[in-house]
Amino acid sequence: MQNSPLTPAEFSYNNAIQESAKQSPFFLNYGYHPKYSPIIPSQVDVPRAEEFTRNLNELIEELKVNLKQANETQKKFADKYRSQPPDFKVNDKVWLDSSLILRSGNKKFNPRKLGPFKIMKKVSEVSFKLKLPKNIKIHPVVHVSSLEPYFEDNKFKRKQSPPPPIIVNNEEEYEVEEILDQRKHYRKIQYLVKWKGYPLSEASWEPEENLNCPKLLKEFKNSHKKD
Repeated sequence: MQNSPLTPAEFSYNNAIQESAKQSPFFLNYGYHPKYSPIIPSQVDVPRAEEFTRNLNELIEELKVNLKQANETQKKFADKYRSQPPDFKVNDKVWLDSSLILRSGNKKFNPRKLGPFKIMKKVSEVSFKLKLPKNIKIHPVVHVSSLEPYFEDNKFKRKQSPPPPIIVNNEEEYEVEEILDQRKHYRKIQYLVKWKGYPLSEASWEPEENLNCPKLLKEFKNSHKKD
């Protein structure tokens, strides 16, 4: 072992308990805590060597104190800012992370969250069963990290009826609000369409010929081009 201040500093750090791992790096790597015992002659004739040894031991003790204080500070900071999962209950409404559903194309153009969806069952402290529409093909039990609380403003809430269809060439058509995703179904491309004025639960998979929204289609295709 070299007689330089860096060596005891490294040793003290690697032999100290780390708050994040609850063990020292030495123990995690080797399964034991080595002891640092500098070789000190019983009789030191050179005053400079004696002073170096004394300074080295003082440095090791100072490093131990500083590392202990750093670990205590880290623990306090972690305890203060460690977030607790929301206390969701049955019948609560939540937003769902859209990355669980919308997996195609350029994700930065996808909505960040979808919903709201109702919680049907609390499966565990960190997982909940949602009431999902049939067009969403994922497992209904979702981890709390993919959920956000939905707050309903009853003060300004108005119950509105869905808009009536538009008559085009004597046929009823519904207005497309947003194209959410795409898939290949029986060798044919289909688009997941959210209809204007209707909830996400009414979204449906449609072939391109059923859609009268060339601008939205073009924007969707451009944003979902593979890099």
